[in-house]
Amino acid sequence: MHRLPIALAVLASACVGVVSEPPTCEVTGAQVELGFINRFVDRTLEVAWTNERCQRQVLFALEPGKYSNQVTLVGDEWRVRDVASGEVLFEGRAPETNSALIFPTSDTRVCSGLGRDAREVNFRNRYADRALSLFWLDPACREQAAGEIAPRTHLTVKTVVGHVFRFRRAGTEELVEDTPLVTPTTELFSAPTDGSAPQCSEAGATTSTVGFVNNFPSKTVQVYWVDYQCKEVLAGAIAPGQSLYQNSFFTHVFKLRDAVDQSLIASPPPLSAATVMVNVP
Repeated sequence: MHRLPIALAVLASACVGVVSEPPTCEVTGAQVELGFINRFVDRTLEVAWTNERCQRQVLFALEPGKYSNQVTLVGDEWRVRDVASGEVLFEGRAPETNSALIFPTSDTRVCSGLGRDAREVNFRNRYADRALSLFWLDPACREQAAGEIAPRTHLTVKTVVGHVFRFRRAGTEELVEDTPLVTPTTELFSAPTDGSAPQCSEAGATTSTVGFVNNFPSKTVQVYWVDYQCKEVLAGAIAPGQSLYQNSFFTHVFKLRDAVDQSLIASPPPLSAATVMVNVP
């Protein structure tokens, strides 16, 4: 009867019934969205995900100027690398909140995000003598034509929270300005905002109450509403030490003048709160 050497017998008995379990990389984090934005002009990126069996899977290639939003779990492992050179540009885990990875990471331009919350926004042209072209700046910072706005008119656009737009002078494509990010409360963007066009009331939808207080000891003040065509419409007069309240809307503009000589006393900014108080002087 043959016997195994003692060492081999011990090893064999230790291995009886042992089943090798495959490795696992499964995570149980909450669901989030992870965006990938390729702002390179000449580099294609490879986006890969590590699955629950710890196998790296290439999901897609991201061409220059393209972007993609992926649903993942907090803690999932992702890798982004240059297809041509193999250079790894990112390797890490999905964070706890919705976020986006921008390549190159040195690109700090403010362009549209990969949001989903719908928003309808009005874009108004304050100029009286020139049309404006409106462009959407996509996540890769490319301009996408959104429409043309005639003088003293507005354009309504269905967009998304986190998007950014650009005004250009129609015909010449001269840059006028970029808008801030669209927020959940954004109703209106007007251009220009640098004072090169008269400041007039805009067509707002949110109500506001504005109070005007005359603190002059002996001067009567007249209040004018500046209408959508920049014409001043008398709203009322305030005797010394008295006040006047007016129901109005966000983005409406008022001016206060001396009742005797019509000299300008105050030109408050457009209404932007539910209640606004204006004291003069």
